[in-house]
Amino acid sequence: METTLPIAKLLARYGIRPTKRLGQHFLVDRRYLDKIVQTHELSDVKTILEVGPGPGNLTELLLQTGAGVLAVEVDARFVRLLDDRFAGRPDFTLCQTDILQSGELNPRVISTLQESWEKGWALVSNLPYQVATTVIVEMMYLPVMPKVMCVTIQKEVARRLLGRPGSKDYSALTVLVQSFASVQLVCTVPSGAFWPRPAVDSATVKIVPKRESGIKAPQHLRKMVNLMFRHRRKTLRSGFLKVLPEEQKLQAEKAFQQLGTDPSARAEQLEIGDFIGLSNTMLELGVNFSIGG
Repeated sequence: METTLPIAKLLARYGIRPTKRLGQHFLVDRRYLDKIVQTHELSDVKTILEVGPGPGNLTELLLQTGAGVLAVEVDARFVRLLDDRFAGRPDFTLCQTDILQSGELNPRVISTLQESWEKGWALVSNLPYQVATTVIVEMMYLPVMPKVMCVTIQKEVARRLLGRPGSKDYSALTVLVQSFASVQLVCTVPSGAFWPRPAVDSATVKIVPKRESGIKAPQHLRKMVNLMFRHRRKTLRSGFLKVLPEEQKLQAEKAFQQLGTDPSARAEQLEIGDFIGLSNTMLELGVNFSIGG
């Protein structure tokens, strides 16, 4: 059975050449596309957000799930192609814009999504490499998170999402996502499954938000974690605590003492629960990271 879709012919018809600047490497191998849409959580959502649909190979399969698809595409060339391919379908909405604006989720996209929040929604995408980490993290801080995210991303980013304490892959990204959600590897995706072929392999991961995270103030946690990993190779005492204003430092040290967390450890040695506990306790003690962490 042929598994590669005839994307080259389709793009040639529209005079389109993929743009490296936009990270346009399209997943065309049907075997891997099927693994994405077989995510069982999709049966519970009414709207699927797809970022960077390109020629619409994944879009076509997502529409077969019965959910409506909100496709966000910044490239006007593909907007024309997608219009031709799916025009007139009531379950397809095309938004010509960038998913990010000033490093955050585009308000226009959020506004469109809000109509679907109560009914349930998901993010399912072959995410462009250059926006993948930002998009994933920003999704964690929306008032209503997606029921599931199933995304194909660079393999290196997938390793960081799946990281464990003490490993080289354990990072701020790991903590910011795993604090809110469970992360599961769906499959690794070889570079040959894309057209044009990227220089690196990819992976598809499934991210499912937890019912209860125990986090009192998500943005407080976010600032704290970013500040702790800013000095990754230093201990928390010589990096994180040292840069805090004196009064905040004293209160932060009190939080470490109350929780029995050793400040001579490095951030990469803490468990997810340690970060959540420290954030909640520091919040109660008035540590607000006003220095911009």
